[in-house]
Amino acid sequence: DAKTGRWVSPTYGVALVDEAEVMMLFRASHMMVSDPANRRLCDKILQSAERLCILDADFGQNTHEYLTALGRPPHVVINDYRHERQFHFVNRVALLRELMRAVEAGESVVVACAGKNACSLVAKAAQALGAPVSVVTGMTSERVRLDNAKLKDKARKLRLLAINGVAQVGVSLENHVDRVFVLY
Repeated sequence: DAKTGRWVSPTYGVALVDEAEVMMLFRASHMMVSDPANRRLCDKILQSAERLCILDADFGQNTHEYLTALGRPPHVVINDYRHERQFHFVNRVALLRELMRAVEAGESVVVACAGKNACSLVAKAAQALGAPVSVVTGMTSERVRLDNAKLKDKARKLRLLAINGVAQVGVSLENHVDRVFVLY
């Protein structure tokens, strides 16, 4: 409040808490325990929201009891959706080996890399196999980086498109290639 200098907690139409179990760990942390005002603020936001959406794949009893104690007993919805694609988590060497096998077999792949050095590494390896390759990083011109149609067109024509976090949100390349790899 500008007149009194006191903090007035805001009210929200919707409060969305993702990874709610992490929020519970944070509430039990030294910072929150040693400063009751922070805890009260967190509680107040959750209590005053018109709608409250709590998300967590590991939603547990502690979060359920906390919300119930706040007067916001949760209605639990279990999402059992299973995507048709399979995700395999492997070490970096196994991933690079599988990636090169796919390129060698003529598959069209997109590799999302953590940085431009990783993009260069996979591009050089694919080029050594004679595959048409393109790398799109923060160093690529903005016109090319942010043009969804150009990225999709590149993905269709190439055997390997290596990108590092430069595509706009919502760009979906997986329907234009045989496989998608993530190298972090």
